Amino acid sequence: MILRFLNIAVDQFRWGGSEVASGRFQSQAEVKRFLDINPEFPRPRGSKEVKFDRVTALLTRLVYAGYLEKADWGVPLTKAQHEPLISYEVYLINQDRLNGKKVAPARKNLDRDFILRGFLTCSECGYSLTSCWSMSGTGKRYPYYLCHHKGCSQRGKSIPRDKLESEFEEVLKNLTPTEQTFELAS
Repeated sequence: MILRFLNIAVDQFRWGGSEVASGRFQSQAEVKRFLDINPEFPRPRGSKEVKFDRVTALLTRLVYAGYLEKADWGVPLTKAQHEPLISYEVYLINQDRLNGKKVAPARKNLDRDFILRGFLTCSECGYSLTSCWSMSGTGKRYPYYLCHHKGCSQRGKSIPRDKLESEFEEVLKNLTPTEQTFELAS
């Protein structure tokens, strides 16, 4: 049982570590989110989520790449005798990503509530519309798209989500793909 548990954790770490190197995960927060949704990955006793310290250790410890180094003790970079969890090349790429330009983690609240978010622009200023839920005095929630760009005459004007998305659906219904589009798709 314990060996199976460790094998699952090692496999998930190998996959997650290589996904940072490939660029799929841009930040430690995204790796943490990945590990949090995998119930087999070990967590501290009594905790339902993986701690950030654990994610940092997984991504930054040289020992997971099969190498040892301790400058304080005069131990240079040395290949260890154990099997690495990730390759040394993947480790180096991860370090470049972690120490390089900081990237905001992907939003975790992108869901099906606002499917056109990021694709719509303000008709007045041309900047992207954002979306939000507004709450009435009775506690009922209403979805809206709106422009937040400073200097826009439409700034803060809310457009009900259902109205905007139904108008978008009508535009899509009236579109007819050309023969060239069909050829490109096939």
